[in-house]
Amino acid sequence: MNPWWGYIEEARKAGGKFTRRMKDLAWRPETCAVGEATGGRHDLFTDQVHENRMFSGRFTRAVETDEVDLAEETLIKIEDEVLRMKREGLL
Repeated sequence: MNPWWGYIEEARKAGGKFTRRMKDLAWRPETCAVGEATGGRHDLFTDQVHENRMFSGRFTRAVETDEVDLAEETLIKIEDEVLRMKREGLL
């Protein structure tokens, strides 16, 4: 399971605020939502489909600006896209 689900839940319990540590993790390719969902294959995910780069950036910005709902919505889209890419042998 992606640790970001737990971080989103923690942020909700903290009044909709992500911690500085979570924000730092969101900026790193290996620990952001894409890095976690792809097992560290962030570049492969973002290089294959232009929209995937948008998902990655949207998630990071949502965490940075404490937009918990947007972070959750984007995480769902990222995980759905990762599953699709795995089914098609792209990841």
